[in-house]
Amino acid sequence: MLGFGLVRKLIGKIISLAFTLAILGALLFFFSPGKMIRKGITSLGPKVTGTTVSLSDIGVSWLSGKGEIKGLNLGSPEGYKAESAVEIPVATIAVKPTSLFSDKIIIKSIEIEAPFITYEGNMSGSNLTRIQENIDAFIATIPQTPGGESKSGLTGGKKMQVDEVVIRNAKVKLALTVLGGRGADISLPEIRITNLGQGPEGITGAEVLKLVWNEVVKATSEKVAGPLGGFGKGALETGERILKGIGDMFKKGQK
Repeated sequence: MLGFGLVRKLIGKIISLAFTLAILGALLFFFSPGKMIRKGITSLGPKVTGTTVSLSDIGVSWLSGKGEIKGLNLGSPEGYKAESAVEIPVATIAVKPTSLFSDKIIIKSIEIEAPFITYEGNMSGSNLTRIQENIDAFIATIPQTPGGESKSGLTGGKKMQVDEVVIRNAKVKLALTVLGGRGADISLPEIRITNLGQGPEGITGAEVLKLVWNEVVKATSEKVAGPLGGFGKGALETGERILKGIGDMFKKGQK
């Protein structure tokens, strides 16, 4: 039979082990890859884009580093009427889990499937180019040196390495403000961007978004200006002439 002292020590070790496992489990839950990525998207996203940013769900496995981001929605910038600029039903992500606690987060791939993009054009440009300007303006406020901080309190953020970003089967709705949101729907070719932040200095999340967004705007603009988007471009030009004519009439009436 085991002595009382030995039993007490055994029970103590079991309790200590259970307590340690409970603490470890809590840490893994609160600092899970999914929660860390969600926080980055919802807290930094609006500051970078100048729009609302929301998502329905995100889950990333600690073991494989693979997961899904569901229901990611990027709102329209100020001055535009569309409910959203980009809707992403699902995106898959593969991250190196241990890198979340290192100096540089390593993301192996981001694959965005069938995003729905709304191109809202008016006389001053489009919602997509306005977001592009907001991203550029944000990046201009952060320091270029690692760990630095601007007067506004913004920092360069955690450095990343993104091996590949793929956008497939994207659909674009041309919502022309001057014509009450009417337009046409077009499809974009696959967008693939590779080898971002491969050096020791890495790249920030805002810079990744800038590079990806630039490609989206470029692909969308080419389609809008091309044969498939001719309707949208022509309608926009017509709408601009109508608005200009109305403005001229008001000016004459005020004389």
